[in-house]
Amino acid sequence: MKNPLKEIDYIKFSQLITHLNSNIQAFSACDANGNVFWLNVQSYKESINEVTGELHKNIKRNLDNSDQIYFRSSVNSESLYHIVLFDLADRPCGGLSIIVKSDSNKNKKNKTDEESLELIASLVSKERALLSELSSMAYELEERYEELNLVYDTDDQSSGLVNGPEVLQNLVQNCTDYLDVAMAVLIMPREDLTIFHHNTKYTIHYVHSMLLQVKNNLFPWLEENGKSLVMNDLSDALRDSLIPDVPYKIACSPILITNEEVSGMLVTLNPNYARDFSNSDRNLLETMARKAAKVTMANYDSLTGLLKRNGFEYLLESALNTAQSEGKTFCILHIDIDGVKVVNDTADTKAGDQLIVDVGKQIREKIRDTDSVARLTGDKYGVLLDSCSLEMGCSIADNIRLAIQEMGFSWDDQSYETSACIGVAEMNADCESIQSIFAAAELAVNVAKEQGRNLVQVYQSGDTQLQRRKGEVHWVRRLQKALVENGLELFCQLIQPIDNSSNTLHFEILLRMKNEDGSIVPPIKFLPAAERFRLMPNVDAWVIENSFKLLMEASTQSNVFDYIWTINLSGQSMNEPNIVDLITSLSDKYQVSPEIICFEVTETVAVNNLQDAKHLMGILRDQGFRFALDDFGSGLSSFAYLKNLPVDYLKIDGSFIKGIVDDPFTHEIVRAINQVSQVRGLETIAEFVENEDIIRCIKDIGINYAQGYGVGKPIPLSEQLNSLQLEKLRFVS
Repeated sequence: MKNPLKEIDYIKFSQLITHLNSNIQAFSACDANGNVFWLNVQSYKESINEVTGELHKNIKRNLDNSDQIYFRSSVNSESLYHIVLFDLADRPCGGLSIIVKSDSNKNKKNKTDEESLELIASLVSKERALLSELSSMAYELEERYEELNLVYDTDDQSSGLVNGPEVLQNLVQNCTDYLDVAMAVLIMPREDLTIFHHNTKYTIHYVHSMLLQVKNNLFPWLEENGKSLVMNDLSDALRDSLIPDVPYKIACSPILITNEEVSGMLVTLNPNYARDFSNSDRNLLETMARKAAKVTMANYDSLTGLLKRNGFEYLLESALNTAQSEGKTFCILHIDIDGVKVVNDTADTKAGDQLIVDVGKQIREKIRDTDSVARLTGDKYGVLLDSCSLEMGCSIADNIRLAIQEMGFSWDDQSYETSACIGVAEMNADCESIQSIFAAAELAVNVAKEQGRNLVQVYQSGDTQLQRRKGEVHWVRRLQKALVENGLELFCQLIQPIDNSSNTLHFEILLRMKNEDGSIVPPIKFLPAAERFRLMPNVDAWVIENSFKLLMEASTQSNVFDYIWTINLSGQSMNEPNIVDLITSLSDKYQVSPEIICFEVTETVAVNNLQDAKHLMGILRDQGFRFALDDFGSGLSSFAYLKNLPVDYLKIDGSFIKGIVDDPFTHEIVRAINQVSQVRGLETIAEFVENEDIIRCIKDIGINYAQGYGVGKPIPLSEQLNSLQLEKLRFVS
């Protein structure tokens, strides 16, 4: 900031003091060092400078008061009076001098001369204080303006295809530029990220060794204490214990992914001669750390620290543009761990999670710094190999496969074999889209899984086995067209109460595709391709919206809201970050009460995403929606998972129901499932109920509902809604 003493208009004070005292020959102002910076009569400058310079060198902080006047007489019948000005902290900030014609007693002070100078000094001090306050306010407003620029110019975009590292790099650079610091650093240990930006007007030595000490010593302190820290004093005891070899002023803030979990830190550094960090800097750094946390959560997997699929797709898009414009070649790896479900079933999901983390570390260690790895979903990873031929890509893939095979895995004294299948595909200028090249790598890994385990499979356009897989692409294109052109139709199937505990009818809403001739395509034809090519979120969104729309339209003429309507929800949709918002917004839009909607999730999907499934179910059930667990009994440890999932209904796997009449062992399994369900307060639904014998058998066991061709075949939903307007359905007695 400017010196407010030098901003004062001294002409008016010069005119005033000479008007008050006609003996005053000259009037001057000097700074804290005694250097005269304003004088109304320049011929006196040298003599005044000599006196004030010497005087200010000898000023002590223990002066009695700020109006003490210094007097010097001279042989030229003139005397000099000087008064020292003090700031609000009682520090000398300058002074005022007058040259006065001496009277007959020239060696003594004149009271009139003193009073004149004291009056002017008082007025100057008040104006200086006012200007200082205005200058401080202007500086603070300028700081706030820069802070707002920093906050609003820093992107924390978290939707669409986003390059997470690039967004974080911009955030770090903005911190450096807007805060005008020597360097800003973002460190995320789990994500293996260290991003820094250096201000070129400062010289920074030994950057990498200094960053290593910050990461190894300062981060653990932030992790333990969970609060920001400012250290301006290089002799501070805390900084000596943490970072003794980092000779910089430091302000740092933890990056909190949750309210308690510290996943990284944002650090700014200034040399000793630069300005101190203020509380304002601390607050701003905390704001930027929250932005960094938002970017991290949107782009990095919380379990492994690897990129999420959306960030990986951004990199693929960028690589494809480079391949097409510059002729570079890349390789895509699709990695699928073998046996994670076995670990989950025989140990627990924490063991499976740890295996996924360990494999991610192995992949990181075997790729180059220019390559990228992402966790796509569950136990699957994607790798982008930069500037890589197909031959080199196969070599890197095999090194990864071998590393996973040799790493081994133990949990609770139990050892497990580890392996993975890897699909390899080349990306070059001839590739049409990232979807096609990624599908090629995915097709390759699926073929490897079918052939066994611990294999690397390369995608070759002439491979007959892979060509068979390409048939799925046909269905994907048909499905994409059907979603846009109303080529899908909703069916439903009755779920009939068979005991006295409930008299509410349920209907499961099903999806079919329409051929051009009006014939119906069963879901087994197109849904596997939709799952493989990650179209299920689009499919589920279409089913949910059109189901709600039809129910709302039918509610004006029938009592459709008296029944329970079941809608299938895929594992891919459950992993979508906006799935809750989608469901609740559509429920509000079509005025469909949550209490009549039951979402059906397969046991396999729920178990593979146990924590996410539990969280999602909990949120939607709090709003009134219901959940059914489908295909129960198909897993190795179904009962173990049951206690952790907040569901309302249990649908017993149809493979048990079909054999319940003739197979006593199967009969007892179903009885056991039903008994456990009753203890948990769940209602049970038997699937694949094909005849009266099965109905009698499951009714004797005590199962609550029946579904299958023996109860009712699937019919178009619109037809079922029309029939509800005409008659009440009979219960099976």
